[in-house]
Amino acid sequence: MRNKWYTGIVIFDLTLINGTNSNRYLEAEVLDGKIDLKSFKIKKELDDTVNEVSKRFFQNNEEILERSTITNSLKFLLKTGKCI
Repeated sequence: MRNKWYTGIVIFDLTLINGTNSNRYLEAEVLDGKIDLKSFKIKKELDDTVNEVSKRFFQNNEEILERSTITNSLKFLLKTGKCI
């Protein structure tokens, strides 16, 4: 984490591991720059901003998609921004 004193929430996008299933996103609490490992939970409802950041990330980092084990059809949908 950039700020060792940060306290808040972080969201992890696990698309490259879990695909776009209901367990795609995990949320965890950060206390004074450290992730509370007991706080992890599946995040089902997301702000549109988070979806937009994920969408742009995959469109701008196709090489990461290519090295992943997700299906070629999901890779295509993520590259073209049709799947979020």
